[in-house]
Amino acid sequence: MLGAPTAQAATTGHCTSALSGPGITSPTLTPIFFAQLSACGGSFTDQGAPYTFTLDSIAVFYMSGSGMLTSFAYHNLIATCTAVTVSNGGLSGSGCVYAA
Repeated sequence: MLGAPTAQAATTGHCTSALSGPGITSPTLTPIFFAQLSACGGSFTDQGAPYTFTLDSIAVFYMSGSGMLTSFAYHNLIATCTAVTVSNGGLSGSGCVYAA
C-alpha cells in the first residue's frame, strides 16, 4: 500500500495593481513584477512556492517607435512565480508566467 503524496505548499495573493519589468519596444510582460504591498492586501505571508497572484492590472512600460516612453496595461491576469521578495513596502515576484 502506498502512502498519500505530500501536499505541495503554495502561496496565493491578490494585487490590485502592479508593474512588469520594462519591455524593450513592445508591451511584453517580463518574468518579474513589482507591486506596493498596500496594493496586495497590506501584508504578505510566505507559505512556500509556487507563488500565485491574481493581478487586477499590470502595467508594462516600453519605448514606442517614436522613442517615447509608453505604457500598456493588462487586466485580470494570474501570475505564477518561483520566488517572491518583500522589502521596503514593496513586493516583487520573479520567475513568473502569466495566464488569463
